[in-house]
Amino acid sequence: MMNSPLEDCPSSKLFIARVTRVTRVESSPSDHDGSLPLLYHRRQYTSCQIPPCSPAMDTYISF
Repeated sequence: MMNSPLEDCPSSKLFIARVTRVTRVESSPSDHDGSLPLLYHRRQYTSCQIPPCSPAMDTYISF
């Protein structure tokens, strides 16, 4: 099982997080009214440390 890039970093290291919440999207042929019925999160974080800590990106959709 692979570890997350930040699991190898000491817990005292600072990291920067950005979370984006999308509540509406542009209409597409497969979308009825352009609304987004589920909550979409995109989280990007990076450690302030030099490798082995590397940038990581986590994208998920919650239903």
